[in-house]
Formats: sequence, C-alpha cells, structure tokens
Amino acid sequence: MAESKIDPRDWEAVHEAARGSLAVFTQLAWPELNRGTPMIWARHNDAICDHLEAVSAGQIRKLIVCVPPGHSKTTHAAQAWPVWEWLRNPSSRWGFAAYGGDLSKRDSVKRRDLISSQWFKASFKPAWALKGDESLKMVFANDAGGEMRATSVGGAATGFHFDFLVTDDP
Repeated sequence: MAESKIDPRDWEAVHEAARGSLAVFTQLAWPELNRGTPMIWARHNDAICDHLEAVSAGQIRKLIVCVPPGHSKTTHAAQAWPVWEWLRNPSSRWGFAAYGGDLSKRDSVKRRDLISSQWFKASFKPAWALKGDESLKMVFANDAGGEMRATSVGGAATGFHFDFLVTDDP
C-alpha cells in the first residue's frame, strides 16, 4: 500500500479517503471499535484490507483470512468492513456466523454501535439511517434495504439471501 499524501489535519480529505480505502476507514474506526486498546498497524493489516476490498469489488469470490489470534482479523472482516461497505452499497445484505453466540452478538453490537456513533454520523453523513424497528443486537437493517444478521451454531442462516457471508473462527 502506498504512503498516503493526505494531511491528517484536513478532516474532510481524511474522511473522503476513508470512503475509498478500507485501511483508512479501519484506522479511523479503531477507537470506536476497540476502546482503550491501542492500534498497532502492520503490513498484514494492509493485506487483509486489500483482499477485503477485492471481495467488495467482485475480484475475489471466496476469501479465507488466516492470521494468528490477536491480529485484528475480526475487527477488519466482521466489524469495520461491513460498515465501510454500507457507505458504498447501503442495500447490501450481510450474514455473520461464529462458533459462539456471544461472539456473534459482540461483533453485531460493535457494528451497530459504530454506525450509531456520533463519530460515524458526523464523519460520513450517510444518506441512510438504521431502521428503529429493526435495531436489535443480532439483526439490524437500514432504510436503504441493507441488513446485517448474526447467528451461530444452531442458529438460522438459510433463506436470507445474503450478498456477503462472513464466518469468523468457525
């Protein structure tokens, strides 16, 4: 990934760059997603973001990200990427699964809380909003037709016709 020429003091330019770069978006969203945990960005973070962007662009249809625990795979793939993609394609439908219901719920709440955060709303001013009647911990939708649904072992996932399916630590 090339070095950025964006002046970090130029708030609008930084947030416009984040709309076009999952890596920039994830770095900006990190404090919202991981309160109190410092971010240590390394080359593998760029590689994960580049590959997820390729999935968004339709260049990769199936992707497995294999990195050791604690290397931000979940933050990238199950938390930041879907929210970033909704900035570009708010009608996309997402399915998420993890081996444990608590993990699925944790990531779903982080996605929803990121979208609901003052930082996100002020920074990106999305043309859509979360639907109040469908803002649950495991399922939420926006008024542009997008949906994010989380499940785990034993939960339902068929019949929902997802555009993206993310399985974390199966």
